Amino acid sequence: MLTKRGLGSTLAILAAEGTDEEQTDGKVATEVITLLKQNKDKPFFLAIGFFRPHSPYVSPKKYFDMYPINNISLPVEPADDLNDIPDAAFFTKPADWGLSEEKRKEAIRGYYASISLINAQVGRILDALDQLKLADNTIIVL
Repeated sequence: MLTKRGLGSTLAILAAEGTDEEQTDGKVATEVITLLKQNKDKPFFLAIGFFRPHSPYVSPKKYFDMYPINNISLPVEPADDLNDIPDAAFFTKPADWGLSEEKRKEAIRGYYASISLINAQVGRILDALDQLKLADNTIIVL
């Protein structure tokens, strides 16, 4: 855990052992694919919700490995950049959670890994649409 806040608002990361399908979002994609197979011959509507890339940033280790910590760069943050923003606009203050440069890089890496996990799950669903010959007759909104 990178910050000490309540579970719903903490900044935490985990490079998990195991497969995509063991993660919550992997289970969601697997269930969606099952539903597509079951309903491929009739009209259907699916609203799919993924948990990532929201914190906590939990993804299989392979996604973290895609982003070596030494390749992560921090955004340029001028010292007075936030001076004209009212306190009520901040979820946390300081805006960088008071994290060291290294911890901020770890958080960014976790976020990137989470995005890659979700990209893979969306890809699994799109592949299933292709395999089931549904891609040409399906509207997808992200």
